[in-house]
Amino acid sequence: MYFFKEIFRPDAVITGLKVALVVGVILNLINQGEVLLSGSLLQLNWTKFALTFFVPFGVSVYSAWQTKKRFDTLLSHHDLPDSATLARQSRNA
Repeated sequence: MYFFKEIFRPDAVITGLKVALVVGVILNLINQGEVLLSGSLLQLNWTKFALTFFVPFGVSVYSAWQTKKRFDTLLSHHDLPDSATLARQSRNA
């Protein structure tokens, strides 16, 4: 449950959506550009289209989770507050 709570943090999801939009559009244009530009959506491979957005989203969210996990581990070894506490403190400052 911890994993799902962490990967669906609003900041990670928003960043993941931005990455997916930019990378997904570019990759879809590279991979299926002819079909997209011809307007013949019946010939579009919808599975590829969706996965081309989902994969960058997943990689971004997973990377954010790994980075946070490593950061929190590093802080805990030095007896410092975790990243959530630090973020709260910086917002209140």
